[in-house]
Amino acid sequence: MEALGRDDEVDAGRLKLLASDGGVPDDDGGRARAMVWKVCLEYLPKERARWEATERARREEYGRFLEEFCASTTTTTTSGAWIDARRGDELAEQIDRDVARVHPDMHFFNDEGEDGEGGRRKDEMRNALYVFAKLNPGVGYVQGMHEMYGCIYYVLANSADAHAAPNAAAADAFYCFTEIFGEFRDVFVMELDATDQGVRALLDELSDMLAVHGPEVHGHLEDLNLTTSMYAFRWITLLFTQDFEFADVLRLWDVMLASPRSRKECLLRLCVACVLNIGSELIDGDFATCMKMLQNYPPVDIRRITRLAAALPYGIAR
Repeated sequence: MEALGRDDEVDAGRLKLLASDGGVPDDDGGRARAMVWKVCLEYLPKERARWEATERARREEYGRFLEEFCASTTTTTTSGAWIDARRGDELAEQIDRDVARVHPDMHFFNDEGEDGEGGRRKDEMRNALYVFAKLNPGVGYVQGMHEMYGCIYYVLANSADAHAAPNAAAADAFYCFTEIFGEFRDVFVMELDATDQGVRALLDELSDMLAVHGPEVHGHLEDLNLTTSMYAFRWITLLFTQDFEFADVLRLWDVMLASPRSRKECLLRLCVACVLNIGSELIDGDFATCMKMLQNYPPVDIRRITRLAAALPYGIAR
């Protein structure tokens, strides 16, 4: 996979095929994953010779966004300083509250982390989410975006070239986040909830797929009146970021971002796999037992989920 990234022109199709087959190797300090995500999300072009210029241009553009929307807080290192500059700004206060809670158990995001960089990183996250909301007033900021952006930011900030310039990783993550969000945007628009583009339609589609691929467990859950909206809403709207160990979330995202087909369909296939993986336990359970298992997913080798998803036949999703 690293060799593909060193070619003059990256074979994006081959790269996606390798990444979607169980994920990206993470034994190189995160460089391969950062490269794969950037290419899969078309942040970087196929031509390697254009990478440096592309990143420089996008980072400069992001710098202008910071100047426009966050000029007073681009160099702060604490939550207090960031929010003090925006007292009374409801958007900023919501972002500040959410970012303050992101993965407190991880040194990378922790203000008391070993490298002392947690405060700066959280400010970069706050700025990026604030800029996104300002540039996309039709959507604004929706709770949960901090989890999605944080996942991307972590991967790119840990790559070897992330220290090229101030806010480099934040800028790269901003554009990658924008690309992902563009594909899942309708899930976050409340006005579309009841339409065939909104989250309810995806939940219905998931139910249909489960009925085909796991009719017995689907029938049992239906008999219990335990619908997909009761357990898969968070899986879909947060892209699994709150339901598995962080390293496992990255592996699921490897597969989803590299999907050669619709990422929405890949997400639904992963959801089906999650249910099928514990299908026998669910079939033996009552409502309370099933709900607990689905809302608090038991420990699992995440490769089992990705393999189950990959083995599902295509052609079921609407």
